[in-house]
Amino acid sequence: MLVLLLLNGALLNLSTAPAPVAFMQGLSFFRYGFESMLSNELHNKVVMVEAPGVDAFPLSANLFLSLLGVNPNRMVSDIWMLFVFAILHCFLATFFLMRKTQRKVDVAPPESSEGAESDSKKWPKDAWQSSANVFSKKSSGRQQLL
Repeated sequence: MLVLLLLNGALLNLSTAPAPVAFMQGLSFFRYGFESMLSNELHNKVVMVEAPGVDAFPLSANLFLSLLGVNPNRMVSDIWMLFVFAILHCFLATFFLMRKTQRKVDVAPPESSEGAESDSKKWPKDAWQSSANVFSKKSSGRQQLL
């Protein structure tokens, strides 16, 4: 995630990036958000540049965008790419969540006459009822003490 944030275009010029980095920039959803935001805010605007020791002067924001390697004509395609990334992330999250929460169903082997007897010796039919009765007796005893 940090690598994708570093490759959004704010720290590295999009147009002068080496080929491996340019490929990774295409996989960064931060890049599309950054480019569409700058295009929306600065396209065809004039900004006043004020620096210490220099008189304020107007600067075309399109020049600033071109220096950063941002193309305002790609704003619509950038927004579509953000939409595609959002849908892709939703599908991936759903897939991994469903994969993690799937319960495995154990299939019991067919019961034999010997296995049924041994199981009935281990677990009487009223085991759950008897444990519930024990708990209810304890709770009723506590209520009497209070």
